[in-house]
Amino acid sequence: MSQSASLLERLFGLSQHKTSVRTEILAGFTTFLTMCYIVIINPLTLSKTGMDFGAVFVATCISAAIGCLIMGLLANYPIALAPGMGLNAYFTFSVVMGMPGVTWQIALAAVFCVGRDFYFVQLFQGARAAGKRAADEFENGDCRRHRPVFGADCAEKRRRDCQQRRHFC
Repeated sequence: MSQSASLLERLFGLSQHKTSVRTEILAGFTTFLTMCYIVIINPLTLSKTGMDFGAVFVATCISAAIGCLIMGLLANYPIALAPGMGLNAYFTFSVVMGMPGVTWQIALAAVFCVGRDFYFVQLFQGARAAGKRAADEFENGDCRRHRPVFGADCAEKRRRDCQQRRHFC
């Protein structure tokens, strides 16, 4: 085993995950090729709002590189990250172009505020606590508050639980 392969083995535990350096390099190259479209489509979409194509191109490349490096090196998780095309289309066509008086600067400020708020909710574990409470209630069959979210699955689970207990719920 070469020294670089040994380093990759120690860093990522390739044999533990039943993979090889060759497989990971091939997977990385394939992922890179499948993500290349976003480097062009993202700036083309956002430039329709008045944003500078070159600036968006560079920001797309940098944000995708940072996201992928964090997932690979810190999380040791083989997930590629890049800006979401659906949200960019929504930002461009529904918000900036679809709402009179909303410039890309105002819309970007709103995106920043939502991101900041989401960060603080995650920081204080608010979303995790709410999700755990909903999951606990669903598990216990008490999901009346979540029926719009869980729908028929919740009602069916509650019905089965009641039948197993042999009493009326």
